[in-house]
Amino acid sequence: MANTSITPIGTVEFPIWKDLYSVVPTGPNEYVGYRFMIDSNYVYQGYTYTSDGSRAYIYPKKVMKDYVRPTLDLNTFGIQNNNAHTTAYVSVSTDSFTTEDEYATYKAYYDYSYEDNDNTIISDPILTTIDPRQRFTVSARRTSQNNTTENITVTFNPTGTSTYTMTPYLNTVVANIPYGSTGIQVTSGTDRLTYTVKDTCKPYCLYYMNRLGGWDTLVLDGKESAQMKNNQYKKEYINLTNEHNNTDYLRQKTRKWQLVTPYLTDKQSKKMKNVLDSTLAYLQVFDTQEIIPVNISTNQYEVKTYRNQKRKLYTYTIEATDSRQQDIR
Repeated sequence: MANTSITPIGTVEFPIWKDLYSVVPTGPNEYVGYRFMIDSNYVYQGYTYTSDGSRAYIYPKKVMKDYVRPTLDLNTFGIQNNNAHTTAYVSVSTDSFTTEDEYATYKAYYDYSYEDNDNTIISDPILTTIDPRQRFTVSARRTSQNNTTENITVTFNPTGTSTYTMTPYLNTVVANIPYGSTGIQVTSGTDRLTYTVKDTCKPYCLYYMNRLGGWDTLVLDGKESAQMKNNQYKKEYINLTNEHNNTDYLRQKTRKWQLVTPYLTDKQSKKMKNVLDSTLAYLQVFDTQEIIPVNISTNQYEVKTYRNQKRKLYTYTIEATDSRQQDIR
């Protein structure tokens, strides 16, 4: 028999950065059991204890944060739902799960901005000049509680317009830039974003997920290097021969890049946290057209301004590392 003293709270939608909590009445009990179901599987079961003799608290972020994992495929053109959300069904019990009540449906979506944001377009580029050799990406957000049709409209000047219908939570359009394009306008709801298309003559384009879960790009100068790790075995040798005494049986190669931004204004500099804090990034090498999954490996950075740089123009250096190690035997 269900515990009728516990009233379901319905659906609660929240950004994953927020330490949201729900209050569960405990009645005469010292604790309430609760469990989370995600994708038809129970992923967590535990107990929350009363703090004042009548209620306890559930913090969904603590359970759900590992299940909000954004994705992007830069080789698939069109609109993509970034899988940057998850839904958990939560039940509670006051008798050690002999019986239990449906309590809440939590819907968490990717957003680590640590501030409230209701923008539809969640791309926030540092520079709005892009290179015709790169992919074009733009992201927008649609909440599940809004059942009206919402679109992203992308106009490539002067070649044409495409309209994409969004599905709930985060959506990203990936497109080739048509030959001859000089500009791109994006609209979604009341939000607008405008880009200039220009050959930059720079060697790299970095695609990175910003703190809202949207995708942005940045065309960069830079250089590539490699870090090698040798694994050797030692054997006896005859010094009258040309045998090796120490032999490499495995060399492990990691590609690295030191990337440099154009000169930035203070307004543009404030957005550099979206690059340097990013947990998901790809690097396109224009000469080879490789698109490489990379990790941003800059461990410490200064927030630069015109004033703290002694009234001089400034750039940022971004360290990037290939997420895949090459084994050479």
